[in-house]
Amino acid sequence: MQTRVLLIALAALLTTSCGGGDKHLPSSNPPEYDPKKVYSSTSSTPTQSAPQLAKPEPQATPPPPPMDPEALRQALETADRTRAILKKGAALDSKAEIHAILEAMMLGEQAPPELRPTFRESFETRKAQIHQAFDKQHKQFQQALDEEHKLPATQPPLRKSDGSEPFSLYRVNGGGVRGAHVPWVHPVGLSLGVTVSLEPDCCGAWHIATIPDSAFEGDGFGLEIKSGGRYWPDNDHIGEGDAMTTTIKVVAGDKATIKVKILNKNRGVVSRCPSASGAVPGDASIYEEMGYSVSTPATNGSAGIFVHDQAKTEAQTDEEGLVQEIKMEITAADLDGETGQVLRHASGKAVKKRDMPVSCSGCNARVAEAAKRLAGISSWNYYNAELKWRKPSFSADACVKIHFTPATKTVELSSGSSTKVKAELRTVKEDQSTDGRVFEVREIHDGRVTPKESKTRSGSPAVFTFTAPRKAGTKSEIPGFRILNSSSKAGRAWQEDWEVKLGRYVLEFQSRIVDREPTAPAESVAAGRVTLTLVEGKDMYRGSGMLGYQTGPPPNRDPCTSLIMGHGTTRLDVAGMFIKLSERTDAAGNQIGSADIELHYLIHPTNETERLHTMVNYQCVPGELVPNPFFYSLYAVSRGAEEINLLKGWTYVGRNGVVATKTLHGNCGDHCEDVTVFTLKEGE
Repeated sequence: MQTRVLLIALAALLTTSCGGGDKHLPSSNPPEYDPKKVYSSTSSTPTQSAPQLAKPEPQATPPPPPMDPEALRQALETADRTRAILKKGAALDSKAEIHAILEAMMLGEQAPPELRPTFRESFETRKAQIHQAFDKQHKQFQQALDEEHKLPATQPPLRKSDGSEPFSLYRVNGGGVRGAHVPWVHPVGLSLGVTVSLEPDCCGAWHIATIPDSAFEGDGFGLEIKSGGRYWPDNDHIGEGDAMTTTIKVVAGDKATIKVKILNKNRGVVSRCPSASGAVPGDASIYEEMGYSVSTPATNGSAGIFVHDQAKTEAQTDEEGLVQEIKMEITAADLDGETGQVLRHASGKAVKKRDMPVSCSGCNARVAEAAKRLAGISSWNYYNAELKWRKPSFSADACVKIHFTPATKTVELSSGSSTKVKAELRTVKEDQSTDGRVFEVREIHDGRVTPKESKTRSGSPAVFTFTAPRKAGTKSEIPGFRILNSSSKAGRAWQEDWEVKLGRYVLEFQSRIVDREPTAPAESVAAGRVTLTLVEGKDMYRGSGMLGYQTGPPPNRDPCTSLIMGHGTTRLDVAGMFIKLSERTDAAGNQIGSADIELHYLIHPTNETERLHTMVNYQCVPGELVPNPFFYSLYAVSRGAEEINLLKGWTYVGRNGVVATKTLHGNCGDHCEDVTVFTLKEGE
């Protein structure tokens, strides 16, 4: 009871901005929004900011006086005639439907038979003009809505309703603050003569706009589209809705004055993503108001009917993500526009199976009719949602993800070895396993994977066998496999790759230098090995290792020459190695390819010594011992400026684990012979 009184008090805040229309016409809002007609609560002054809601004390709300039998009979007859008019336009688009309703109202089809001649005489010569005027105003109205939509995006994002706020959120745009809009009516569990309680609109908000100069004055008539708008679902839902209020006034000289009002505010919404079990809840609401007033010298009369049909829906998908059926819990109600009392209220259940008409079980004619219209709204929204969850345009739109065990880039495989990889489809939001299948599995960079498609179940994921290629991968060419396509009860996942953890390369170094300097002959050999690993975030490898060397005199050395000797280790640093391989198999089954490799490296100084000799009395006398980094120095002289720290032009091998080699030759300006070989191998 507290909630009900609170909601009515809030509705009173909007009376001045949402009431509209002439007093003897049915209200432009449902009757329970009008405290003067249904409740005796007081109103407060509206403000520009969101209302600060105070919890009122519980108090009894007096029910409206019951309708006498004759008034009830007349109201039910009006409701029947109203339903007949609405049925004519049910299969049309929104604009054509209003044209059809306009035509019927101008013929007096909502009024009792005795008033219809007055309608026909008053509207007959003006019908064509009224239809044309409506087209013109409708076009202006749509342009106004489109312009509103183009305003700078200063509006706060829509958020999912938690069911606590009785009004939609305030919205701010270039036009300033707009008041919150009264939510929809949800008559549930009512009996005859009971007024309708309020319930918050879920899953989005109405964006209501008005147009300047909305009134059109013609020959003896006036037409106005007072207001209307569109429904915006929040980020967790898909749906749409339209609202419009149209009034017409005709003055036929001193014979008659007729006023007509038509309001529709219909919307449907469904969850953007199915659950893991394939359930997709939704909601559809049809709210329409039609009313008239007639004033002639002989009689005055008015009538109005509120029609409100609602369905709580739940769709069920199959393992392809296709909606196979929509279950609907339907509530249909007709309310009197003058008193706000429920004239007719019924409920029932219906099922809409794919490509089949809606089937209503245990429904009376009123609910069956509502089921057809609600099924049309729901089916359209489920269709649009189905397109999105089955064919997401971007990865962020996908409702399902692919979960690998072990995770991608966590398994290091040697050449030709295999591993098992499990793939499971899970919902993005809840991270729950869903039934489906993965297919169109493609191999990446010479990896091998079987099978190429597989079903996956909760607790029983798809299992793939991946075999690494003969060559080691690079960051630009990481072996693995890609799942291009999938389907499940919760939709399709965005394509996902499983890749091996990049294997390591090994760089081997071998060198021999022979110095022919007559006064200081020497020769040196050196060898080293560096393990290379991929640098995170860069397409290159890096590593550091030790280079062993041994230096000594050549055979038959002249005792009077300097003696250069030494052995030990020094560092070999690979600051960066860029590896790009292109491999294929020729017609004979041989693997051929090319290697685009660039090596940036540094050899640190070696630590040899040189014993100098001098001649004393024609005798060779050993002199002092001085440092002489022989290998380091001669390697640098032999390389020259181009190759001392940078090597390109490698030769592709592609056999027995050897990827490529680089062989260097030097002569130190005809004073030495140098042969150095760099060998790039696949890591173990």
